[in-house]
Amino acid sequence: MNRVCVFDIDGVLADPTRRIREAARRARVAVHDIIARYPRSPRFWKFFLSEEMLELDEPRRVGIELLRRRIMEGYGILIVTGRPEKLRRATLKQLLSFGISKSDIDKILMRKRGDFRREHIVKRDLLKIFIDENPGYLISEIHDDNPDSLEAMGRIARNALLILHFNNTYTIYRR
Repeated sequence: MNRVCVFDIDGVLADPTRRIREAARRARVAVHDIIARYPRSPRFWKFFLSEEMLELDEPRRVGIELLRRRIMEGYGILIVTGRPEKLRRATLKQLLSFGISKSDIDKILMRKRGDFRREHIVKRDLLKIFIDENPGYLISEIHDDNPDSLEAMGRIARNALLILHFNNTYTIYRR
């Protein structure tokens, strides 16, 4: 049985704060509206999910250190992100700039083209498909900065430890 830890990118391995602010500025949307309500602003998302804007992200050291520790402990690494598939190459480049190589990761699951569902639903479904297609894997931990995503993925991987990331720290998430 292969033990795997699931990691999100934005808010866990990458700090998208500068990207959020710049995308909001370009889209002429108030930052607090983006953070508080996640409005369906196509202009905001167009900027936020552009390759060039990923360069504004900074590594989130706590998440990267946990990922490295899990690799050293013999866990496989599965990244489940709400980022769209079109950002795969730019995402791999970004992770490499953070010191995470492609060989460190077993698989990256990304949102399919044209999928505009809420992030927690997309992640839940991506994880379910992965588990169904890979019965030899045991999900040991799930790291995310969104409680809704943790809850949704936790319903799929019932025995996984849920880790909530926030403000460059983390805590065990109680179901």
